[in-house]
Amino acid sequence: MMGPVNVLICDDSALIRKAVSQILGECRLVTIVGTAINGRFGLQKIDALKPDLVLLDIEMPEMNGIEVLKEVRLRKIDVPIIVFSSLARRGARITMEALALGAVDYVFKPSGIDSAALKKSVRQLLNQILIYGYRYKAAKTGNSEYLKLAQPIYDEENFSGFRKKNSDASSASKKLSIKPKDLQALGIRKKVIPPPLPPSERPPRIEPPRLIAIGISTGGPNALRKIIPFIPGDMPVPIVIVQHMPEGFTAEFAKSLNEISNLTVKEAADGDEILPGMVFIAPGDAHVKIQSGMRIRLERSEPVNGHRPSVDVLFESAARVCGAAVTGIIMTGMGRDGALKLGDIYNSGGLTIAQSKESCVIFGMPGTAVEYGYADVVYSLEEILKYFKNLCKGTEDVF
Repeated sequence: MMGPVNVLICDDSALIRKAVSQILGECRLVTIVGTAINGRFGLQKIDALKPDLVLLDIEMPEMNGIEVLKEVRLRKIDVPIIVFSSLARRGARITMEALALGAVDYVFKPSGIDSAALKKSVRQLLNQILIYGYRYKAAKTGNSEYLKLAQPIYDEENFSGFRKKNSDASSASKKLSIKPKDLQALGIRKKVIPPPLPPSERPPRIEPPRLIAIGISTGGPNALRKIIPFIPGDMPVPIVIVQHMPEGFTAEFAKSLNEISNLTVKEAADGDEILPGMVFIAPGDAHVKIQSGMRIRLERSEPVNGHRPSVDVLFESAARVCGAAVTGIIMTGMGRDGALKLGDIYNSGGLTIAQSKESCVIFGMPGTAVEYGYADVVYSLEEILKYFKNLCKGTEDVF
């Protein structure tokens, strides 16, 4: 029998410990096995309780969250840790430091105990607990069945409700009291997924490409840390990345990557010239588009797929400007952002790569692209890095 994810909450606020325990306790897939008032007691309880996952505050007396992460690394303790802190919103640098020290992800804790805001944060937290917790249980027990539970239960693009599986138009129309025929009258139509072109009808690929466009979300910061710093400095193709991340955090993320990389990594700015040897990270509050003449254009138009920046926006513009001379890579992440417009790159003749399920934290975005038939190849993180290194060597063939 598969058990729940056993969670330890490490937070100095008794109110937060109680509220989060109550909300998470409503999910039968989660058990709160203990709480700790600071990092020192948290380390003791990790040793004693052997949780599957730890929720960690940053600001705590005696031993703060950063000190806990350093000690966990020093002791080589194997447990996923999610930073759940109000400081995560205010201190981008501290959050990036936490990720660099081994935290698997972060969620913003509301500064007050507003019921609606806290529930929204805990719903996001619950998704991450299930994803990281059950992946850990699968690895720890050797039972791959746990991976079936390593899925979000709330739709990332709409945290107000559970993700519905196998839903159809009839059930939706009953819930909304609207008949399917009325939807057309309202101008509501099901999104059409263009089929992938047959190989014989795709334009010939141009190698090496002029641009590499990457879309990534949940699990992205740590995945990119396993790739970008190891790309040789003579990389002949520029890289533009949409990483779903809040405003203010992308600049710090780019800075942290730049410090450990051979390439120049920066937060994209409007009008930036896209040059080889450079990696551009989309700002957390703007869509990034590729303009003719290979320049960055920032737009603060409405979110797409619930995101700004959106991977779909980047991929669509990259395909339009670069055509068969762009490589699109869609990586770990919840939802479907980027999956549809990866098809634009595919049908334009560009190379399309989806990260493999085994190497993803969550296979949502790449999995949807694969389902649509838009992925030329499915690669692990190691194979994606090898692709970059082959470009530096002048051997672009990936098949």
